Amino acid sequence: MNKTSRMLRLGAAAAAAAACLALWGAEPPSAHAGWVDRVRDVFQVPGEVDKLKEQYNEMKSGYDATVEQLEETRRRAEEAQKLTEEYRKTQEQLITDNAALAEQNRQLAATLEELKDSEEARARSAARVKSLIWTAVLLVGGYFGISRVARYVMRARVRR
Repeated sequence: MNKTSRMLRLGAAAAAAAACLALWGAEPPSAHAGWVDRVRDVFQVPGEVDKLKEQYNEMKSGYDATVEQLEETRRRAEEAQKLTEEYRKTQEQLITDNAALAEQNRQLAATLEELKDSEEARARSAARVKSLIWTAVLLVGGYFGISRVARYVMRARVRR
């Protein structure tokens, strides 16, 4: 490309830009109104892109906050599930312990009943032995008492 053609193109672009600037502020004719609106729309695109970027950033930050909340909720749900599992295991252990203690309590009650029966049998046996001893003592005492009375009576008869 040579220098003159380059200059011509640059001049044409400058003239077009000047015409656009002149038309920008002036009331366009009705035939050119759509074209001017399109040119205005093209120049307004960067502002709209910035608005879209801001909206995107707001939406992204809202999305990130929602994701963080979701992660926190998921973490809490996992902790709650772990606690529930621990409570369930603890409850099962307590139920097992309770059953074992109930069985032990039943065995202790049976042992206590046997001990009561044994104590009652021992008391009855002791009472029987006691009554036998008293009976023997009374019989021996009666024998000696009767023998004394019999001797006294016999002596009294012999003296008379």
